[in-house]
This record gives sequence, structure tokens and C-alpha cells, in this order.
Amino acid sequence: MCGILFSLCSSDAEHELYPATWETLQALNTKRGPSAQGGHSAILPVAAASSQALHRLEFYGAVLHLRGDSVCQQPHVSPLDNILLWNGEVFDGLIVGQHDNDGKVLMDALEAVAGADPLEHERQLLAVMSRIEGPFAFVYYHNVSKRLFFGRDCLGRRSLLWHRSNQTSEAPFLLTSVGYSRHQANCLSLDEVPANGFYSLSVDDPTCTLTHYPWRQQDAIIDTSSTPSMTLPFGRVNDTIPTGDQLSKPFPPDAKMDAAHPELVPEMSAEMKQAVHDMIATLGDSVRRRVQHIPRTGLPHEARVGILFSGGLDCLCLAALADRFLPKGEAIDLLNVGFENPRSQRARAAEAALALKKKNNNNKAKQQKNPQSKHPRSQKGDSAPPPPQEDDAPQATTTSSTSPSSSTTDDKDAPAQQQQQQQQAQQQHAKYNVPDRITGYESLAELRRIAPDRHWNFVEVNVPFAEAMEQREAILERIAPLDTVMDLSIAMAFWFAARGVGELKQEMMTTTKKKNMNKKRGEEQQPQQQFGEEGEEEQEEEEEVQVQVEWLPYTSQAKVLLSGLGADEQLGGYSRHKDQFEEAGWEGLIQELQLDLDRISTRNLGRDDRIISDHGKEVRYPFLSTTVVQFLSQLRVDLKVDLRYPRGVGEKLLLRHVARELGCDRASRHWKRAVQFGARTAKMTEGNRAEVGQQTVVR
Repeated sequence: MCGILFSLCSSDAEHELYPATWETLQALNTKRGPSAQGGHSAILPVAAASSQALHRLEFYGAVLHLRGDSVCQQPHVSPLDNILLWNGEVFDGLIVGQHDNDGKVLMDALEAVAGADPLEHERQLLAVMSRIEGPFAFVYYHNVSKRLFFGRDCLGRRSLLWHRSNQTSEAPFLLTSVGYSRHQANCLSLDEVPANGFYSLSVDDPTCTLTHYPWRQQDAIIDTSSTPSMTLPFGRVNDTIPTGDQLSKPFPPDAKMDAAHPELVPEMSAEMKQAVHDMIATLGDSVRRRVQHIPRTGLPHEARVGILFSGGLDCLCLAALADRFLPKGEAIDLLNVGFENPRSQRARAAEAALALKKKNNNNKAKQQKNPQSKHPRSQKGDSAPPPPQEDDAPQATTTSSTSPSSSTTDDKDAPAQQQQQQQQAQQQHAKYNVPDRITGYESLAELRRIAPDRHWNFVEVNVPFAEAMEQREAILERIAPLDTVMDLSIAMAFWFAARGVGELKQEMMTTTKKKNMNKKRGEEQQPQQQFGEEGEEEQEEEEEVQVQVEWLPYTSQAKVLLSGLGADEQLGGYSRHKDQFEEAGWEGLIQELQLDLDRISTRNLGRDDRIISDHGKEVRYPFLSTTVVQFLSQLRVDLKVDLRYPRGVGEKLLLRHVARELGCDRASRHWKRAVQFGARTAKMTEGNRAEVGQQTVVR
């Protein structure tokens, strides 16, 4: 991954804000690529200009080293003075060896077609770029034609922003991986470059003519007389309506859907079994390509891969598959984020108080009906507590093996102090027991069961309210030009999770022995004490098992993070899919799935790339491999999602079967929960209660 930055302006431009803007954008892009940075400049005469006008081209690249044996600095400049800025990963489409740098391989492929005449070069360049499988954004200057080509992959998995001035010729044309908001910039108006194709700019033209090369569907009719276009690497969503004999049988009306009946799952036809097998193979290959050959910077056992881990179905399947392709002695970091949310904590406290009050009222009512069930009161007064029964006696918590008779006062107090410290630590961490933390630990247990030899680092990323507010403005700047309440809520969760600063929970089991003078229930009273050979009283010894919990500071060093984004869009995981199915049946559901696929590049991938890369880390999306997208697009809809079934069963049905096949039975029933609610980043104060997701953030 890299940060790339380009500008085109008049060489004699005196734009007073431009130098500061360039330096700021350089610094922001350097955070994305801390391994190496470089720049290159070129000055060109403007064709057909009445005066000696010149255009100045500035290129800057910052590299995060994730491919090849050594760091390869950017920009790439060829002997023919062609220049490439590359922010991406080539997972397929070009042959990239384990020891190769994919940017260098791409530059060689572009050089191989650079000598063609301008029109033929245009077509061949588009052919090279369109066959790349992987996330990318690029800027490429072709010296012979004096054209600048740029764009993003067809799903928009990497960020690229542009500034197109409507003011004067002195205002620069800019391309950058990351920027800042209009709130901070007087001279810039940055927008995301649409992922609807590639673009080119005639840099020696006084008007800098812009050309668009669109993506087209696989079944579209090609107009050979028009501007060259590119074919999408996946087709439309299969619009076949399933027939009655193809559908699985629905659950009976009296079926119980709870934890006590985990065996209740939709039956699998031979066709579904084949789809599950193919999905594991296709998604597994996507995961393999995204976790292999990552350069090692730490010790052999340290994690090179992290997973944005809510404990949900998507990320759990990715974790189970990643375990297959990483060395067994190597850890995997599971990054689980939880926020201290004062508003939700007050709400939960009020609910708990109400429940306690209701319980006490019920107990009083029962005691009034059955007064004999009360504990007898002390004769000295009604305020005395009831005498403790044997079952109510507190168990010792000491870990010391020293007998009580020989302990000092300090030794006696030590267990109590340890217990108090444990309770305080538990209370402190209870603030972060958000829904995603709970499902996270449930899914961790499944992973430890199916992959006991793997070291799973469950990283509790706990974010105090004060720290969240302290970083709010900076995070808002990184998501620019997006600026809605929902964008900020999601970005906060990803920014802190990607930073990877958290704690590892360590549980230690200890066994202690204590001497017990109390006789067991039902034991007859002995006429006299029993003594040993030396005249000492015999005492029974009981073993007591203790669980000591401590949290150890931990910072993830993993540079590659896997995300489950793309599963809900393709497998019907959102509530709107259920709404469409209930309103318009299978046809309505298919249309909604196609709409989700069409607009995925415009929604959130660029935002997430800008947020996560702010820590010099790269996010990868196995569900958005174009190979996976093509596989899922051609599947009949009921093999992916069947919303006749209840929540937690029918949505993402194919992936639930995959999870069960991988051994994750319990997690196969998890349902969709948006990250801003699972991590508690939404509506953190009373003042936020009235906010809606699409509302612009008030600064």
C-alpha cells in the first residue's frame, strides 16, 4: 500500500496557498507509506499556446513495504520517462513472484505497450489495467502521448481524491490518496474520483481535456466507434427465480429457534452442498492470496495479519480460513473494539436498577405469602442479619499455601487485596462489554476449539470516552470529503481498531489447599476429637480452584488487516433485503442485491482505506475479490440467501452453511449488527440522541 500524490499547474503560478497545501498532503500521504518516500518533477511546454506557457507535473509516492524482498521506492520512472504512482496489490492478472514487487512488475507491463501509436497504446494500457485482480488506485504519465492516466479499480477498494479547479489556470489539478475537508482547506475542494472507469488528461493541452473510459457489463453491446471501454470482471446478479422444487423446506410453524435447539438448520440439497464446497474453495483462495508472502518485520511467532473482529459471521469465517494458510507457529491478531459510551451506560444502569427493583418487589410479595420462609431474626433486634447457612459461607480466595495459623497480618490481608484489585479491574473493563465484545469472545472460543494450535491474540481495544472525543476532529478530517454522522461513527471504530493499541486478557488457573474444621452435612457427631500419632488434630484438606484475570498491554504490529466487508451486500445480510423480499418477493430481493453491487464503490471503501491507512496499515477485503464476486453473482439467489427463514438463519444462508462446515456451529447463528452499534460509537452523548445517520456532522 502507498500514498500517492500528483499535481499539475502552471510552472510560473503564484498561488500563495499551494506550497503549504502540497506539504500538508505530502505529510498525510507519508503516514500511509512510512517505509520509503520519493518525488519526481517534469516541466512540459503547452502545445499551441500563444506564449511560452509551461505545465509543471509533480509526483510524490510514499510506500508501505508489503510485497517483495526489498523496499521499492516510488514513483517508478522508466528510461522512456514514463512515470507510475501505484497504490495497490496485484493478486492475479499479472505474474508476480514471491520475491517480486508488484509495482515494478506493473511498470514493466506498461513499458511493454508504451511504444505503440497513441490510440493503440490507449487500448493496450486499458487491457493491462483492467485485468488486474486486486485493490488499486494509480497515476501513470505516458511521455510520448503527453497523457496522464489515472483511476481506481472497478469496486473502488482504494482511495483516490481529486481537485478540479473552476477558478483560474493557476489553481492546480490535484490527485491524492488522502486529503482534508473543505472546513480546513480554503484553496481545495476534494472529491472522490468515481470508480466508474479510468480517466486521462492531456497535460500539454491548454484546456487539459479529460477523457473517460467507462466500465461496461459483460453482456453490453460494444460500440467500436466510441471511446475505448473495459469489461467488468464479473457479471450481473443471477436473476433466475427459484422454483418450488428447488427450494428447501421451511421450518414447521412450531419450530423452536433458540440455543437449546442448535440442530435446527435448513436442509442442504446436493446443489447447496456443492455451492458450500465451491464457496469455501473460492473464498479460501481469496484469503490465501491476501495473507501469503507478507514481509516479516518481527519475530517468527508475531502476527503479520490482523482481523477486524466483531465476532460476527463474516470475520469468523475469514479467521478460520486464514488459519489454513498461515504458519501454525504464527499468531493472528483479532482486533475487537469497544467504546465507553456514557449515554448507553446510563441507559443500561437505569434498566438494571428497574430490574432489581422489580425483583425485590417480587421477593417481598413471596415473603408476605410465605412468612415461614424468612430467616429467623436475632433476639437482639430485627435489624440483625440472618445467620449464614453453610451453603452461603464465602469461599476462600487466597492463592497462598501458607496455613492461616502461621500467617502474618499482611499475609492474611493479601488475598483480600488481590480479590479487591481483581474486582476493580473487572469493573473497569465492564464499561467496554459492548455487544461486539460479547460475540467476539463467543467466536474466540469457537476458533480455539477448531484451531487449538493457533495462538489467537484477542486484542481488547478499549476506547475511553475522553480519548474518543479528543480524536474526533482528526478522524473527521481523514474521512473527508465524506462528513455524515454515520461515516464518523463507523470511521471511529475502524480508526481505533486499526491502531491496534489494546490489552490481552490472561486467565490463570491456580489450585490451593485449605484445612477444613467443619464437618460435612449428614456426618454424625463424634464423641471426641481424633488425633494423629503426634497428638495433633487431623484436619481435612480441600482443594480450591481459582481463576486469576489480568490484562496485559499489547500493540498489534500486523500491517495487513482483513475485513469482512462485502459479505452483507452480496449475501443479503441487511434488513433492507428482508424488506424487499417481503414486499416484492424473490424478484425484489434480486433487484436489491444488484443495486448493492452497483453502488458498492460509491459507499464506504475509499473512506475505510483512508481511515485504516492513517496508521500505516492496509485493509484487504477477501469477499470483494472479483473472483468471489463473479462466483456469487452467478449463483441462483436461494443458494445465497433465503429470507423465508427467521433472522439468524435465512440471511447469508450460504455463509452460515460455510461456517458450520468450518466447525463454527454457534457463530453460524449470529446476525448482522452495524459496527457503530456493536462497538457503541453511535450517539455517545445525550446531545447526539436526535442525530440520524445521513445528517452532516456538526463541527
